Amino acid sequence: MRKGNQVLRAVSRRLSLPQELLPGEPLLELKGHTELCIQNHRGIRSYQEDSVTVGTKRGWVCVSGSGLHVLQMNRERITITGDVRALELGEGGA
Repeated sequence: MRKGNQVLRAVSRRLSLPQELLPGEPLLELKGHTELCIQNHRGIRSYQEDSVTVGTKRGWVCVSGSGLHVLQMNRERITITGDVRALELGEGGA
């Protein structure tokens, strides 16, 4: 991790600021069991109807369910819809 990012992270913890305010940090927003939005992603690692894995700066996010598909994707945000049953987070940069 770069020195500047370490300083920003330490300051945000000290001030009790949400981590999502840090530049480039992944932000996940789950809407019910039907939609997941991931901001600051680094692309799709794998894509099947029952599983979608997305890379992030901190690792990866695996969405499991049924009827999953990518509704929208741009450089900052990806939206996955379908019957979301589980989210798994893993380490290892994308």
